[in-house]
Amino acid sequence: MKKMIAILMIMIPLAALSQAKKSDAFYYKGFELINAKKYKEAISHYEKCSLLDKEDYDISEGAFYYRSEEKIIECYEALAEEYFAKYNFDKALRYSRLKLNLTKKIFGGNDRVFAQSLEELATINSDYGNNSEAVELQSEAVKIYKKLYGDQSEDYARALGSLVYYNYQIGNYIEALKLEKIAIKIRQELFGDDSPEFAGSADNLASKIYRAAA
Repeated sequence: MKKMIAILMIMIPLAALSQAKKSDAFYYKGFELINAKKYKEAISHYEKCSLLDKEDYDISEGAFYYRSEEKIIECYEALAEEYFAKYNFDKALRYSRLKLNLTKKIFGGNDRVFAQSLEELATINSDYGNNSEAVELQSEAVKIYKKLYGDQSEDYARALGSLVYYNYQIGNYIEALKLEKIAIKIRQELFGDDSPEFAGSADNLASKIYRAAA
């Protein structure tokens, strides 16, 4: 009996080690597939790796627990860019949304990475002609940047600039001009009156006012 228990005690760690090696095999094969730009195949391998990792690691071990999901995010982004370059906006939107949802799951809804994903999806929507959706997505990103870095940060000003553009595209000129003035004031305080960042913003505002009044 004691001998049987001893054998089982040896076999259990060996089984766990074997499973860990199997998950690593899926993980590193995913690397090879990404390098070969076979992103969909890579996602399949990372999904299998993730199932095994969830059995082996606790959520507190974030680096290993979410390692496959982070690579899947990378694949979603690559696929979105690939389809976007081919003007296949439906699939570009699909993979960008998948990236956004998984990013939120891993990093939370108040993280810089999530805000960047919101902006990427907003850009695709805008190029697809859906600027109303772009306004909603970019507005959420702006709120996150403001919460993370304050209302006098370069990230906040830059995100506001994109929101200005989307509002202007849907004919919401009053809101666009209001936001542009805020962004200009931030750039002026950050970079100074003689900086190209401030000068360019001021020129853009003057142009928008002229066209809105026409």
